[in-house]
Amino acid sequence: MKDELASSVRQQATPAPAAVYGPAGTHDLGSNADPAADPTMSDVALDLTAPPVSAVPMGPLDIRALLHPTEHSRLLFALSSSAVVFGVAAMIVYAINGWTSLVVVAVFLVAFGGLVWLSLQVYRSRLLGGAVRVSEATLPELQAVFDEVRARLDYHAPVDVYVMDKVDGGSAMTSYLGTRLIQIEGGLAAELLGEEHHAELTYMIGRHIGQLKARHQRLLPIFLAISVIDSVKFLQLFLAPYLRATAKSGDQIAAACCGDIRATAGMMNRLLVGKELGPRLAVRGVLDQAATVRRRWLPRLAQLFMSEPHATNRYLNLLAFFARTSPQEIRAWQASLDEATAARLTAVIDASPNRRAPRRRPNPVSTLLATLVTCGLLALSGWVIFAGFAGERTTAAELPSTGHTSTGGQLSTASQQLLARVPTSFASRCTAISVPAVDASQGVDEEVACPPPALGSDGYVTYEHYKTQGAMQKIYDGLSQGIPSGDCTSATGQESYSLRSSSQPAGDLACFTGKAGQQVFLWTDNSLAILSIAASNSMTIADLNQWWQGDSGPEHTLPGSQANAGSAARSAGQTADPTDTVRAYFAAISNHDYAQAWKLGGQHTGSSYSSFVSGLSTTANDTVTIQSVSGNVVTAQLSAQQTDGTIKTYQGTYTVSNGVIVAFNVQQVG
Repeated sequence: MKDELASSVRQQATPAPAAVYGPAGTHDLGSNADPAADPTMSDVALDLTAPPVSAVPMGPLDIRALLHPTEHSRLLFALSSSAVVFGVAAMIVYAINGWTSLVVVAVFLVAFGGLVWLSLQVYRSRLLGGAVRVSEATLPELQAVFDEVRARLDYHAPVDVYVMDKVDGGSAMTSYLGTRLIQIEGGLAAELLGEEHHAELTYMIGRHIGQLKARHQRLLPIFLAISVIDSVKFLQLFLAPYLRATAKSGDQIAAACCGDIRATAGMMNRLLVGKELGPRLAVRGVLDQAATVRRRWLPRLAQLFMSEPHATNRYLNLLAFFARTSPQEIRAWQASLDEATAARLTAVIDASPNRRAPRRRPNPVSTLLATLVTCGLLALSGWVIFAGFAGERTTAAELPSTGHTSTGGQLSTASQQLLARVPTSFASRCTAISVPAVDASQGVDEEVACPPPALGSDGYVTYEHYKTQGAMQKIYDGLSQGIPSGDCTSATGQESYSLRSSSQPAGDLACFTGKAGQQVFLWTDNSLAILSIAASNSMTIADLNQWWQGDSGPEHTLPGSQANAGSAARSAGQTADPTDTVRAYFAAISNHDYAQAWKLGGQHTGSSYSSFVSGLSTTANDTVTIQSVSGNVVTAQLSAQQTDGTIKTYQGTYTVSNGVIVAFNVQQVG
């Protein structure tokens, strides 16, 4: 956990000045040494003419004026990106598994954050027992430098500073939930406590305290979340620009605390090439190389994935910072350079964001724009996510053929009750599925999916039970929005329908062609609060209509009840008297309710629905006279008045089963 904490929490280590760069003094930092004293430097000394020492006046510093000009904008970009990514992730978790899973994830992240804090406290206790805590009693000279830097940056929060044998990078800073630790390598501290290295020591400490003052750790909770959620690790790409800006801000704050351009420039030289070659580094060559890095796309692309800027970019950024804060000193130093190097330096300064002072506060226009874009992306994502899950109602799916839930568990009582509403001809092929959170939020409490053989190998039907009829109707209205009126006998349409001879609407029916080319049928049952959706790639709307008028469900009587014994296909509103079925059949024809007539027996005439309707197109009114009844066989005479005024007479028998005429034996007699 300590290693993980260090990788997640530790800020960018300050270059170890004297320990890394050696005990060199002003000469090593690029002073005007006599080339004759060291012939190896005869060609370098001119390039290493250092800027003057007096760069920033001593006194309290305004931290906002020392930030990199791009820090605010990149912070907005990082926060907006994080809000979108975590917001979308939360919506997906909610849509799939509901609030429970979302709360579990949140609790896990909070617990992980607490575990990190606890690990930091344990590590802090280990430091207290195994390292030297800096104070006036232990290391008064080092404590005095810390006090000086804290006073210059007006930072008064408690910070624990420890000196230990080895520290990666020479020094490191950790800050998390009120715990602030700075660790310094003992050899480095000893070397920098000399008066000649005071500026370098101030630079190192100023960088760490400056990061605390500027709150550069504000995104740490996001990094901790990324470290444990693999699916959002790509977010680091959007946070990296902010980290690179804070690295440059840290350099600038440290340089201002140091107040010594010469020492700062020398430290950056050694950051590039190390302590041995730092004093020999030619400014002209660095400027040329930095210009190449900025000009070529591959180095720029590589930096996109880095949390720290290229060392050459940090070097140039400090030069541009000094040009803004100490223009007279930089111009004097620039005048001492050769013409070509001075020109390159001018080009670097002109192209740097530091050519302008940073805003003291984020730009309100940029903040408003970032907020609007973030909210817009979240709203769009929410619409896509929740509409996508709702759209799954009308998309084909591979359905299991077991009687258990889709997750393999046993059925609940409610699921068993809904399955009992499925026609017995294919109920054994059905499965109860877990209700998605988005459906549950809209009133669905149980859902069953079935692959009836009549719909083909790619067909399916789902039955969704709602808590209220109003919730069911709201979903139906949304799914059928924009569909024109029609009886769904052969083309897209929607209308209400009735059961058998009842004059009261039993529900609504709609049919259409889905996005994937499927033919979709959906209908509601108001008394049961069940929405049914059937789809097939191999059937036409007319075919689905015929199937729907037959054994499609949902059933109004449950298996085993007296009313349903031997009558699984019987629908509500149908009387058990076969004569009522015959009368209802001809009443539907007289009312031109051909869909109802098809349900009551037309489907058993041996013709298609379109032929059935066409054959009745000249019938104006039917008058039926019941002559006798023998069991479920009704003998009747029919007088069919035609649209031209003539009358045709028919005589015969009608066999009724389960409220439907299943056989006709009729002859025209007049």
